[in-house]
Amino acid sequence: MKETPTIGLEYFQHVLLSLWRAAPQDLQEISLAVRPDLLERACCQVISQTCAAELQQASGLDFRAYLTGSYRAVGRLMEEATSLCERGAGSQRATCQQVLASLETIGRYMENGHGQLLGPELPLLPCLAGEAMEALSGEFQKVRHLIPGTPAGVLLTQRLERFTSGAEAVPLTRGSMDYFQQLVRRLSDWDWQSKDFPFCPVQRFLVYMNFNSKELIDLLVKGISESCKVSGPQTGREVMLRERRVCFNQLHRKPGIVLNPGYTSLDSFINGWFDLEIELESGMDRGVEPGRRERANATGEKMLTLNASADQLAILLRLLDEERVVNARSLSQVFQSIVPHLSTAYRKDLSPSSVRVKSYHPEEGDKQRVIQILQGMVRRAMDY
Repeated sequence: MKETPTIGLEYFQHVLLSLWRAAPQDLQEISLAVRPDLLERACCQVISQTCAAELQQASGLDFRAYLTGSYRAVGRLMEEATSLCERGAGSQRATCQQVLASLETIGRYMENGHGQLLGPELPLLPCLAGEAMEALSGEFQKVRHLIPGTPAGVLLTQRLERFTSGAEAVPLTRGSMDYFQQLVRRLSDWDWQSKDFPFCPVQRFLVYMNFNSKELIDLLVKGISESCKVSGPQTGREVMLRERRVCFNQLHRKPGIVLNPGYTSLDSFINGWFDLEIELESGMDRGVEPGRRERANATGEKMLTLNASADQLAILLRLLDEERVVNARSLSQVFQSIVPHLSTAYRKDLSPSSVRVKSYHPEEGDKQRVIQILQGMVRRAMDY
């Protein structure tokens, strides 16, 4: 413990690193050198530094970035201290517990004082995760009887059981905890008795909460398809699909919330599915080969052949719309206006709707290729 670093998070890192590297005979000496007054001083220093950083925003300091970095560092140090606690000897465990207590104070200060600035992607601090999960599990047990036993209800119940039991395979983040807390809170005041066709109360609830799991998406698609068969042959499937799309888009949504941030939203996927199904039905009804209708206006024109795949084109066109490079009424208009004039080395006839659906859940390889294309454009633009 010689050459004690600047007091702050560096001090906690120094203590833990010394414990990791120490020989068994040196642990007692290190533990004695870690005085409670130094831990308290380091804790106060981190909080003071955070307050000072907040005051420096006016001079151009990115306080959110500073806070995020500090929060991540606290979480990482807590994981290191916990690991040492589990494998260490008596004096080592006692020192790690002291370090954990100080880091917990810092973490709670950041969460309680600046939680609104911390991103949802950040891992939830271990000291907060246990408390939050215990409270959530208790609230869920009080309201789980309200969830109907429909297929969507069983899916919701099972997902809540997995999450509250800690059986989820993904890391626990601030965003995932917030989502499930909101999910459980809304269960008690939802109308579970309504009989509005074609979506049951649980399906409407999960659409409201943007519960964009692949299992629910498959369930919704299957239910919509089956309801179109039940309606009878007297009404065309295209008409029934359009009616159900209207019903779907009239359902309530809670803004700014999503189960899986890395996946397409429920809205985007289901509306993309509706577009593709309606396009196929419309083409068959008119005797036009699906995927060729949109090319009618391009007849006689020499089309451009892309040195990219249809999947990569989908990402590029979505970027054009979302970055407002083009002024379009909707993403659909962008694809309808551009795709009929393009082909790829492998596909001469591209369907705008089919390409648009690909933009909702792109593969990682296609995303990387698009990034390479854009980076090449940036380099060329800098040389102009």
